[in-house]
Amino acid sequence: MGRVFSADHGAAGNGGAASSPRPSLTFPSPSDKVYACMARGKRKKRGGRWLGLLGLAVLLVILTFIAARLKHAVGPGLSGIRGRPPASLEGFGASLDSMSAHGWRSGRQATADSIPPLWRVVVPPSWNLVSANLAIHRIAGGHGLSVDSAAEDRRRATLVMHVGGGDGPKLRLVVRKNLSGAADGQTRPLLAMVAYEIKGDWSGQWKRLASCPAVMSVVCGRQLGNAGGKEILAFLPLEPKGYPKRDPGPNTVLVDDGPAAMRAKLSRLPALSSGAAALCVHHGSRAVEDERVMAEVARFCAGRGLALVEPVPTARSLASASCRERGIPYFTPDVYLGRSASVSEAGASLRKALEVAESRGRALVLLPATESALKAVGEVFPQGRDRPVQLVPFSRLLPR
Repeated sequence: MGRVFSADHGAAGNGGAASSPRPSLTFPSPSDKVYACMARGKRKKRGGRWLGLLGLAVLLVILTFIAARLKHAVGPGLSGIRGRPPASLEGFGASLDSMSAHGWRSGRQATADSIPPLWRVVVPPSWNLVSANLAIHRIAGGHGLSVDSAAEDRRRATLVMHVGGGDGPKLRLVVRKNLSGAADGQTRPLLAMVAYEIKGDWSGQWKRLASCPAVMSVVCGRQLGNAGGKEILAFLPLEPKGYPKRDPGPNTVLVDDGPAAMRAKLSRLPALSSGAAALCVHHGSRAVEDERVMAEVARFCAGRGLALVEPVPTARSLASASCRERGIPYFTPDVYLGRSASVSEAGASLRKALEVAESRGRALVLLPATESALKAVGEVFPQGRDRPVQLVPFSRLLPR
């Protein structure tokens, strides 16, 4: 309650005249204000409680919806896993196979000892790689494995994943989207290894090539009576910088040649008589930068149905642009080995080519027909063992 103060300041005991009484003034005490604030606070608290309960209900509905979507994306039989069971690659592979009910195709590829086990998966066009990534995370977790990394290449519609089980088994997973919708079972990428002749010991080189079935195509600059079942590409000698000190050999197309002389030299390339699938630029650091020369080369390829391979393009090369203008297939090797490469150097380059093929779906290797290079091919791609890629001749890389 408020305290009451009298407004009568006169004192009878002091002899002063008694003043008329004045009305009393009542002031609220501090406790009155506290009670009022508490009352208002209680009203606000009751309203906030209802809002909190409503928000919690909405959150539960959202979480239930997300859980249902995840279960649908992963598929039947993969939910409800509690804890982390022992790591099992066999169980992981079986679960991947069970995804065939959703249009997936999968298969395990045996690889060299230095490369972890590899699974290849092809998902149908109706699946995006994000959903596939999520499904594989759930499958791996259900078998005691975890996804250590996942890198998506959207342009090539490929997902490369590394899956592990702590100190246990490790594996790689390459997921590719089937953009064509084809139902064939081919899931392995293509790798073409093309060997090029080195002037000198022809018989020794072809003897080594005959015992190396993984190399199916050869670049040569001479007419062959018997190619031993190998596909042939023809050397295209073009004028290099420093000519004639650096001379590619007979029929070299020079920058100063006229159109008729260029066409005559191109028609006389010896390996064309062996049914060559492409021309492979030999030297040519000056000629590839000349518009006239490359226009004639592209026209010749168009007339003969030949592709063009440029082993080491220069910064100002016009080869690619000339082929593009005339619709000619143009290639540069993903991996190029010089003639001095050792066995270990060649092996490292070939393993790099494997990675390129896995990420891009195909790769081209150009290597010398030397003992070291072909020995490395035999070590990386031993006969009688499953391979992570399909080895093919050069012509299989051509657009169809």
